[in-house]
Amino acid sequence: MLGTDDADFAEFRAELEVWRGRRTPADAARELAAAVAELEDPALRNLAHRLVMAGPQALCDALALAGSHDRQVAMIGRLWRSPSTATDTVLGAIGELHPSKIVAKSARRARFQRRSLHGA
Repeated sequence: MLGTDDADFAEFRAELEVWRGRRTPADAARELAAAVAELEDPALRNLAHRLVMAGPQALCDALALAGSHDRQVAMIGRLWRSPSTATDTVLGAIGELHPSKIVAKSARRARFQRRSLHGA
């Protein structure tokens, strides 16, 4: 999960598939679990795990567990401040793929705020 901030979601997903293709399923699962476990924020850990293991729709499903679109937007409002390097990738995926325009826009705005704060 480390080192993903500069990649957009499509690029990250393609690289992940190539990476997984070079490993046995057991090795890939073990290494991905270790990478996700490095994330300190429990919400981000859950979202990153869903993104990596089950793809983008599972990420949106995980975010839906927060409740209404307003609650999802509130969660994104807290999530963008996470120091994890996976934050940018997760926000990018939500902004690109979430079916709710309100939630997707919130993720894109949060990603912009994060990049502005960190000078990216």
